[in-house]
Amino acid sequence: MDQRYDQVLLVTHSVGGQLLGLVGGLERVSGIYMVASQSGWVGHWRGVDRLKAQIAFYGYIPLVAPLLGYVPGKLIGSEDLPAGVAQEWARWGRHRDYVLSHGAHVAEGFRRIQAPVVAVSIDDDFFAPQPAVDALTGFLGQAPVTRRHFTPRDLGVDRIGHFGFFRPQFATALWADAIATLGSWRQERGEAVH
Repeated sequence: MDQRYDQVLLVTHSVGGQLLGLVGGLERVSGIYMVASQSGWVGHWRGVDRLKAQIAFYGYIPLVAPLLGYVPGKLIGSEDLPAGVAQEWARWGRHRDYVLSHGAHVAEGFRRIQAPVVAVSIDDDFFAPQPAVDALTGFLGQAPVTRRHFTPRDLGVDRIGHFGFFRPQFATALWADAIATLGSWRQERGEAVH
C-alpha cells in the first residue's frame, strides 16, 4: 500500500452514498461526508412529490427503458441513464429497503462502516428529502452519524436544490462546513491539515 495515502476521507453525493454498501475496503475510510445521499424508496416522499416519484419508478422508467434502450433524464431531472441502470434504480425505488433489496451483502457492507459520517440534507432538495436521508443513515449500523440540514433561508438565498451544494456561490457556507469537518478528522489522527 502506498503510505502517502494512509488516511482516506470520502465526500459522496446522492447515489455515491447509496452505493457505499456495495464497496469493499471501507475499513480504511476515516470519515465520510455525505451530501444529499438518500434511500430512494418512494415512501420517503410526501404529497405531489411522492406522486412524481411513483410515476417515475412505476411508469416512466419501466415503460421507456425497454423502448428506447435508455431513459431520457430530462423528464426526471437527471442525465440520460442506460436502460439497465434506470430499471434497477426504479426496482430499488419501489422497495421499502431500497438498495438493501439488492442482496444481504449490501446491508452487511453498510454495517461494516465504522468511520464517522456527516449526512447533509437540503431543505428544497426534491431528490433527497429529510426522511430519505435519515433512512439511508439508518443503514449505517456501527458508524457514528451527525446529521446536518440546510435551508435556503439559512444561507440567504432562494434556492439550493439537489446539486446546489457544489456551486461556487456556496463555497464560504456549505463548502466551508465540509472542509472544516474533513480537517477535524485529519487532526484527530494527528495529521497536518493542508
